Amino acid sequence: RSYLETATRDALDRMLFIESERMTNCLYHPDDCESERTVIISELEGGENDPDQFLDQELTATAFKAHPYRHPTIGWISDLQMMTRDDLYGYYRRHYIPNNATLVIVGDVETDAALRQVDRYFGHIPSGPEPARLRTSEPRQTGERRLTIRKPGTAAYLKAAFHAPPVTAPDFLSVLVLDAVMTGAKGLNLWSSFRTPPPQRSARLYRALVERGLASNVSGALLPTEQPFLYTLSATATDGTPLASIEAVLLEELDRVRQDGITAAELAKAKTQLKARMVFDNDSISNQAHQLGYFETIANVDLFLQMPPRIAAVTVDEVSRAAGAILIASNRTVGWFDPQ
Repeated sequence: RSYLETATRDALDRMLFIESERMTNCLYHPDDCESERTVIISELEGGENDPDQFLDQELTATAFKAHPYRHPTIGWISDLQMMTRDDLYGYYRRHYIPNNATLVIVGDVETDAALRQVDRYFGHIPSGPEPARLRTSEPRQTGERRLTIRKPGTAAYLKAAFHAPPVTAPDFLSVLVLDAVMTGAKGLNLWSSFRTPPPQRSARLYRALVERGLASNVSGALLPTEQPFLYTLSATATDGTPLASIEAVLLEELDRVRQDGITAAELAKAKTQLKARMVFDNDSISNQAHQLGYFETIANVDLFLQMPPRIAAVTVDEVSRAAGAILIASNRTVGWFDPQ
């Protein structure tokens, strides 16, 4: 969980006070818990009314059998209905401790003075027992999985998800470059990278689906995660286009890149686009703080700082091997939203 504050330089002391209070003195009053429960259930139900978001949630739950990644971030509605104030407070006490937190300060500050302020507000807070960590690994998928959702809607959606490596794996960046070739380059900032449309006119799936009038939109998503997650491809059908036709073309393009790889020209363009997106990922002190804290939490800051030269070093053969390894039928889960 991230908390971000952006303010003028003279507000640092106040921000540190607020965050230290958040770590130690939250009350979780029963009335506040009930009020927030209503808000979050409403938010969850709103997401279920968004066909694209709902399909993504159900696709992820189908792709994973054992790993907690199968659960949506906000939880299932039964979780929200059943959890008690004591459940929430117990979680807070176990996890909101200094040895389970990363504090990031970015901006026009004097380092030694800022660290003294941090010590003033956080130095007295005792560490707690190390929270329990994940013990379950997702078993290897052994065959294609499929789901079809039929409910009211105005557009049809297709998604295909493939189990993908974690951010620390050597081939993660090869898959990132592969996605840039297939759907256009995105950055690695969960907070901002997907708000700006990627450059797509030369992307393979854009040309195959959008330019041919089969889909109105196509996108890819590869998230930097601590554990292996998914590489997901999405398409929105144009009016009257059967989802089966979109799926056939999409899988044909994936088979082609899996068998033949990418070209040197595609690699060069993908690297140029990714380099630009990495700059945009860090175009504000808020984005910089988010990236430093996020990567320190899931891996380490050095991994984040090494991303640009590591992307520049990716080769055609590495991308081709990654495509051949993950874009196979037994590793994919296909989801349809078929409006009724």
